[in-house]
Amino acid sequence: MQTASVDRATWFLIALVGTWGAACQSQSPPPLAEPTRMVSPEMSSGERQAAVRALPPPSAVLELFTSEGCSSCPAADETLARLTDEAAERGARVFTLELHVDYWNDLGWVDRFSDRAYSQRQNAYARRLSEGQVYTPQLIVNGRRQLVGSNGTAARAAVAEALGTPAQATVAVTARAVAAGIEVSYRVAAPGPVDLQLAVADDAAETQVRAGENAHQRLRHRHVVRAFRTLRVAGESQGTWLSAWPAVGQHPATFVAAYATEPTTLQVLGADALSLSASGAG
Repeated sequence: MQTASVDRATWFLIALVGTWGAACQSQSPPPLAEPTRMVSPEMSSGERQAAVRALPPPSAVLELFTSEGCSSCPAADETLARLTDEAAERGARVFTLELHVDYWNDLGWVDRFSDRAYSQRQNAYARRLSEGQVYTPQLIVNGRRQLVGSNGTAARAAVAEALGTPAQATVAVTARAVAAGIEVSYRVAAPGPVDLQLAVADDAAETQVRAGENAHQRLRHRHVVRAFRTLRVAGESQGTWLSAWPAVGQHPATFVAAYATEPTTLQVLGADALSLSASGAG
């Protein structure tokens, strides 16, 4: 594990702006799973149990904060890839994302996938989680647990805990390739306003690193995020986001995730994801 102080990382804070996309209305939002009754404190015990049964299956969203410039990170990238493959084999609702931070870029290798916005997101977690740590590789599970990203045993335990926790929001997402990029349509049902996180990622990518701590290594990534957007939406919402993106044919496949988070705690309330083939089909 390699650490960086919160103060150092926060130097890189930037405002999340909509430079990656713009709203459009050309694709109908996806239908929500029925029924979509939400859990609220005002419900009786029986009503809460019935509402929980009506919610979609729980999901686990794994955000790995990593860098190609960090010598401890390739092992975590491999662990995330294994967790991704295991979830696919089991048909589990485990949605993995690699977010490459930028605070390693001045130490010999500039990570082409890095973005200051991801460093900002990692710092936001540090302010809300009790440990208050910023390091790479750091894995955040459902916005509730943080652990060393290469620790597969701890990661699987955190995933099991997440999949045993009832969802508190319903999220549905669809996506398609269009001339201007990837068009992502979403629908959300939640007890109140949420922050909807939208991520578009390369399903797989490789880099031949030529300098820095990982010099002469060929690094392999899964679900490496290339565009990310946070939208504050009402409890009952639908919409479309256009993510600027190179021609789909340049990517073997694209992974799209949408997850609703509680605005104050950042905890994941519900999620959905899908993969697009090189042809742009889901």
